[in-house]
Amino acid sequence: MKFNLKIFVTIFTLLYSVVFSQTHFTPIWSGNGYLNMNIYITSAELDGMNLEAGDEIGIFDGSDCVGAIVLNGPIQSFVSILAATDDPGTGTKDGFTSGNPIIVKLWKDQYSTDVFLDVTSGSENFVSQGTSVCKVIGTTITEVLPSAVGDNNLVYPNSKIVLEFNTGSVESITSSFYNSFPFLGLLPDGYENISNYFWTVDGNGISFTNGKIKVLLSDLAGVDDPNDLIWVKRENVGDNWTNIGGAIASIYLESTVPFTSFSEFALASIENILPVEMLEFNTTIGKNYITLHWSTATEINNYGFEIERAKFNSVGVWKKLAFINGNGNSNYPHNYEYTDKTARHGNEYLYRLKQIDNDGNYSYLEEIKVNFGGALSYSLNKNYPNPFNPSTKISFEIPQKSKVTLKVYDLLGNEIVTLIDEEIEAGIYETEFRASDLASGIYYYRIQAGLFVETKKMMLLR
Repeated sequence: MKFNLKIFVTIFTLLYSVVFSQTHFTPIWSGNGYLNMNIYITSAELDGMNLEAGDEIGIFDGSDCVGAIVLNGPIQSFVSILAATDDPGTGTKDGFTSGNPIIVKLWKDQYSTDVFLDVTSGSENFVSQGTSVCKVIGTTITEVLPSAVGDNNLVYPNSKIVLEFNTGSVESITSSFYNSFPFLGLLPDGYENISNYFWTVDGNGISFTNGKIKVLLSDLAGVDDPNDLIWVKRENVGDNWTNIGGAIASIYLESTVPFTSFSEFALASIENILPVEMLEFNTTIGKNYITLHWSTATEINNYGFEIERAKFNSVGVWKKLAFINGNGNSNYPHNYEYTDKTARHGNEYLYRLKQIDNDGNYSYLEEIKVNFGGALSYSLNKNYPNPFNPSTKISFEIPQKSKVTLKVYDLLGNEIVTLIDEEIEAGIYETEFRASDLASGIYYYRIQAGLFVETKKMMLLR
């Protein structure tokens, strides 16, 4: 369904901040985009703080900006960014390639950084005329320490590094830690992986010699064998990386090639980053099924996942349920789902994931406990997905036979539809709400079962 421009403008006026034209991220297309994709961002934050006026969000396919927006304040409900497909009729690249991963970048305080993309519905890859609803999250830790004349050993406990150098000046040296992938740039020959965190150091133009950077081995995230790691450095965001060596010295991994300027630092390896970095693993329980949801931040050489189940009181007796294909090599988040329809009520189960790489090596990632068919209570669950387009599922449970009504209302309280109006037995139920003919906006769903009444909010995005 195509979006009506008049409705689009009205919703933007009511629900979120007006935006300015972009100044740092410039899309490679202009005018009317070809087979546009709508990317809805419901929240964007850096270091736990919402973005502010003048901050920018860019949508990238590799190094190509294919959509961008400048905010005039924190996101109140959502912002929509149009990304254009590469038009084969123009003869030049002017958009994304369908199937490539969506990369989101922030520009804040004169610095551009990748951020974590949490897709709540839609696609995490580019899709011509598709949609994606997501949150973006970035983390930075900044500390300032003074240098002294002579040899320096500056320890930054929060940003996790130690700087050693010799100088004749006294300056404030700022270390910033970014819990996200650095912005592109080629790695040194022979190195294929870069850490999904990096540092910048600002020395206010200080002159020094014999620069060295160190990090505690215990602070290295996502690493199998630190012996294969090196430090890499570059002068400017987007430049290619330079190898400044790496060696284990006591409890540290330190650089081995002296440097004479502060800039951007990261870690690189050949193949020793863990195959899969997990973000979350959880479940939802339906009337006659259990659905497992898990997501990964990065994947390297990932063939896929085996899902295994055991009864809680049957220690060591695991049963393979299914296999889900992985995404090979990826520096971007991916969401996975599996529904177990063979679980029986009245049991407690353990589920775990067996991650298998393309070489046949494997490791067990997580276990989660599920009580299936325990004591029921009155409850109304959050709809999934939310935001949604054009349909969403609403589930609830009741502990005894009850007359149940489940209705949907618009923002003004007008009744839209009655989903359920009947007497039903105790149990867990799920129903689907389809909004094909409704405009984007906030809607409410309300359940009444006996004396139990509850209302929740949901968002439709076109």
